[in-house]
Amino acid sequence: DVIACLAKAGLKHWDVASVHEMEAVRAQTPKPVFHYHNPVKSRREIAYAYGRHGCRRFAVDCREELAKIADIAGSDAIVEIAVRFVLPRDRGSSAHDFSTKFGAPEHVAVALLEEAARRGYRPLLTFHPGSQTRDPQTYVRHIEAAARIAAAAGITLSKLNVGGGFPADYPNSKGGPLEIFFHTIGQAVTRCFGAGREPQLECEPGRGL
Repeated sequence: DVIACLAKAGLKHWDVASVHEMEAVRAQTPKPVFHYHNPVKSRREIAYAYGRHGCRRFAVDCREELAKIADIAGSDAIVEIAVRFVLPRDRGSSAHDFSTKFGAPEHVAVALLEEAARRGYRPLLTFHPGSQTRDPQTYVRHIEAAARIAAAAGITLSKLNVGGGFPADYPNSKGGPLEIFFHTIGQAVTRCFGAGREPQLECEPGRGL
C-alpha cells in the first residue's frame, strides 16, 4: 500500500536494497529508476538488477564490489557508481550507528572514485550519518569529508547523496524541524564545493518522511 501510494504521488526514483524490493516496486509502477544502494550484492543480484530492471546506479564500499559490477556492466558509461564512505562515529548524534556496518574510510573512498572514473563510469558519493540523526552538524561533517574525498580523487561530483537519518518525532526523541537540516545541508554544500559548483543533492527520507 505504501509503495502504491508513493508511485501514485509521482515518485520516480527508488532507493532499494535488494532485487526483491525492485520486484515489489515494479509491481506498482511500470518505469521506476532504481538506486541499488546496498553495497553488498551477489553477482547474480547485480546481473538481475542490471538486466531485468535496468538498474544503472550501484553503491560500492570496496574494490571487490566494483569489480563485480564491472564484470557485468562492462564499459557501460551510463552506470553510476555511488561510493559509500564512512566517518568515525560522533557519539550521541544518532540513535543507531551505521559506521561499523557499511562504508569505506576516506582514503579507500578516494581510490574507489578514481577507479570508477578510470573504468568509464559516473562516480558520485553517498553516506549515511546514522538513523534518527538529531544534530544537523553531523551532515556538515560528512559533506566536508565528501569535498575532501572528491578533491583528492580529482573528481568533480555531479551528485551527492546525503543519505537518510532524518529524524522523526517520538515521545522520547524529538528531531526538530526538517527545514533546519535542509538549510544546514545546503549551506554546507555551497561552502565546501563552491557557489555554482554544488553537486546535485539526493536524500533517502526514511523515517523523517
